[in-house]
Amino acid sequence: MMAQRRGRKTGPKPKFSRQDVIDAAFRVGVDDFTLAEVAKELSVAPSAVYRLFDSRDALVHSCMKQAAEELAQPVKEGTNWKDALMLWATRCWDLCEKYPGLALTILRHPSAIVYLEEYFNYFVPFLVKAGLKQDDAMLALDFISDTVLTTHVSVTAMKTANAQGQSELDFLFAHTSENAVIRPDESWAQRGFLDRKLSLIIEGLAVHSPIPETSSTTL
Repeated sequence: MMAQRRGRKTGPKPKFSRQDVIDAAFRVGVDDFTLAEVAKELSVAPSAVYRLFDSRDALVHSCMKQAAEELAQPVKEGTNWKDALMLWATRCWDLCEKYPGLALTILRHPSAIVYLEEYFNYFVPFLVKAGLKQDDAMLALDFISDTVLTTHVSVTAMKTANAQGQSELDFLFAHTSENAVIRPDESWAQRGFLDRKLSLIIEGLAVHSPIPETSSTTL
């Protein structure tokens, strides 16, 4: 974590907002930006950015807070618990697609969960009302969130090309023997790989905590 700057703020009075800085950080890449890069993106001096954010960590947390606010959206009336969990997973995935590097950033900052406290305070009771035990509802959210984040990081890595233009998936196809028990598949670089995992998690939960298929509630 970059040490917090103390003392009198320097540099010219900024002609941009905190939101402008957050947007610039997302454009640069929320997982590895520097404040100097963010300042360059805004065409200002780094000292101007420090007037609004005392440290890189402060800006990272502002980015995660915005992402959480975008994620915490209501679910349609009558949605059953399985569809609600799948929708949660889809929203998490879509947000990671929108903001490259977000998944890795959240994995590095487990404290990001504090920005979803208000939403979870109403989503967990929804799942309980639909028939899940509270412990199972919290476990499902934690398991699904972790699965989405780690899968997105993995899929991103699979699609990333080296200096020769070869992706990790290309490398696997080229170096995995025909008789290997686990062979690479195109889905390893697509969301389809995630959907198979989610189906296993949700159907496993249904077996663990049987719930009438008609159970539903509203958010």
